[in-house]
Amino acid sequence: MNDALHTFVREMEAQQRYLNFVQVSHLGNVIEEYSRLSRHARLHVYSIAKSITSVAVGIAVDDGLFELDDLVCDFFKEEIPDSASGNLLKVRVRHLLTMTSGISDSDMAWDGDSRKETSDWLGFFFSRQFNTEPGSQFHYASICTYVLGRIIEQRTGKTLHDFCNSRIFIPLGIENPDWLNCPHGHTMGGYGLSLSIDELTRFGELLINEGSYRGHRIVSAKYLRSATTRQVISHTPQSESDGRFFTAGYGFGFWINPDGSYRAEGMFSQILAILPEIKATIAIQALDENAPEILEAAWSTIVDSLKSVPTTISQHSL
Repeated sequence: MNDALHTFVREMEAQQRYLNFVQVSHLGNVIEEYSRLSRHARLHVYSIAKSITSVAVGIAVDDGLFELDDLVCDFFKEEIPDSASGNLLKVRVRHLLTMTSGISDSDMAWDGDSRKETSDWLGFFFSRQFNTEPGSQFHYASICTYVLGRIIEQRTGKTLHDFCNSRIFIPLGIENPDWLNCPHGHTMGGYGLSLSIDELTRFGELLINEGSYRGHRIVSAKYLRSATTRQVISHTPQSESDGRFFTAGYGFGFWINPDGSYRAEGMFSQILAILPEIKATIAIQALDENAPEILEAAWSTIVDSLKSVPTTISQHSL
């Protein structure tokens, strides 16, 4: 296994890819890691926050606070414009999770102009055009995850950050991570969260164990199985150009890999790959815009090695 990680890192260096951390875990133990920095600092994980928000939704559904087929407009009746289209009125919670809300012109990405110009993010969502039938077409839009966070806040009286602190982060031993707010003081949801590589791996252990961490049930296995199974075809002009890791499908806030495993992923190649078949995770924190190349290299080196040689010796547990 050591040779595989070494090969991966050297390949990334040869391609001039900028890796900060790589951590490989098997059966709950870290077996290999690479660090460019001297300590495991918390770094922005970008859209990996979408996967954590998805787990928070699963917990809320488990608690009976709402259901996946509830209509989004029913949570925010005061926000519905008089000119609301029929498609907007049909958007359900599951459509926000699968990025199939039908929204047509959202530019609320981390580096999008709308995020810089708009202070009322919820109003922004309801003012958009919804030109396609909800559930019919994949369109990746961070504003959808923000609305999921607002639904949790509306039903619990806690911000998404506070809800995740008590129900996810503290049980995983993650102490009060920073998660940025929108201008109106609500958790950003789809990004803005900072975690260390160790904390990413702990979240991965929760996923690999179908919602349990060290014997403590956090979210139901039923929800996670749905969240990490292909719910929608993710073919778009952008995903086609990005290659096979972006066309294999999308679940509830998770990307499905070509081999049937899945991952959480954020901008600049923040990757948490979950390999249920072999009970392993690979966490990568990078600063590189070429995630498809990093994923291909990780699969041809680390993943192939894990699949071919059972790993029994652990380096340390988290």
